[in-house]
Amino acid sequence: MIRAVIFDFNGILADDDPIHMQALRLVAQEEGLTFTDGEYMEHYLPLNDRDCYQELWRKNQRTLRQGEIDDLIRRKSVYYFSAIEQKNVLFEGAADAVKAAAKRGPVAIASGASIGEIRHILGGAGLLSCFTTIVGAEDVRRGKPGRDGLAFLHRSELDLSIEWLTQRRKKRQSPQTGRVCDAWHQQKNGSQ
Repeated sequence: MIRAVIFDFNGILADDDPIHMQALRLVAQEEGLTFTDGEYMEHYLPLNDRDCYQELWRKNQRTLRQGEIDDLIRRKSVYYFSAIEQKNVLFEGAADAVKAAAKRGPVAIASGASIGEIRHILGGAGLLSCFTTIVGAEDVRRGKPGRDGLAFLHRSELDLSIEWLTQRRKKRQSPQTGRVCDAWHQQKNGSQ
């Protein structure tokens, strides 16, 4: 029995990782810093914006003050929203997977993306009402690989124990939207 479906967002439902990389790069360049695509993929891709900038500044032996981080995130957000303004950035099949999951039970997002980004993209696709809970970067103190997002989900309307959530997280292997769609398709058709 499926108790809930919990999606990550960027790279799972939203195909916007290249847009995030470019927006981060533009702000970093304004600050005299650079990184390669490979460095982004290895060091920054799984991080939320706050952790990205802290890590980038640390790697370049620079110090960030709290107000500076907030300004960097704000500037990146401007570049990001400008790039997605007239685009549907959801992966093909993602909307169908979300709708199918929502018909069968609670659906949530646990992501390092900002709540504003998640709500904007889901709202534009008419999917916002499918989600019982959305956990974003603003809801946690520590991003990946911390357990803060799981703790937030545990306290949400989903009624899932932290032990259950932790077990699922440990068993998961780099999820892909295609696998989620395949799982729903198999369940719908009665095969395993």
